[in-house]
Amino acid sequence: MNIKYTMVIDKINKQLTLLEHYIPLCHRSNSEVSAATIGWHIEHLQLVMKNIISYLRTTKESSCAPKRSLRKWLIFTFKTIPRGTAKAPKSTQPYGPITLEKLQKSLVETRAILNTIGELKQNQHFNHPHFGNLNVHNTLQFFEIHNQHHIKIIKAILAG
Repeated sequence: MNIKYTMVIDKINKQLTLLEHYIPLCHRSNSEVSAATIGWHIEHLQLVMKNIISYLRTTKESSCAPKRSLRKWLIFTFKTIPRGTAKAPKSTQPYGPITLEKLQKSLVETRAILNTIGELKQNQHFNHPHFGNLNVHNTLQFFEIHNQHHIKIIKAILAG
């Protein structure tokens, strides 16, 4: 596996381990921080990763030019997403009741699909609605930044 992938995947796995500790608190919320529960945030970021990796697996390797934008540069450089700047696409919004069992099962699935990313070729890509084409490495970077964004929200919910 590519060393760049390994380093970022290790960070993402550490984030998933942290999220695992928050699963028992899945029904907690704080409307001053977020309209969603902790469980919603955990399930959302797992849906993002599972859906995007599944999509990447269906694409052919190509050299698509990445989108250049100040917003993308700021987010990828400073590794932070400002709160309230985007709405989750329907396909990444959790549906149905969020339970401990559902979150634990989803976490196992997320880890399993994340472990398959080494099978992908570097220039397989997906088109992010705000960042344009992201290759595999950029996608992993996005996961790390996006996960950290939701971890910060979860910590704020708990602190409130």
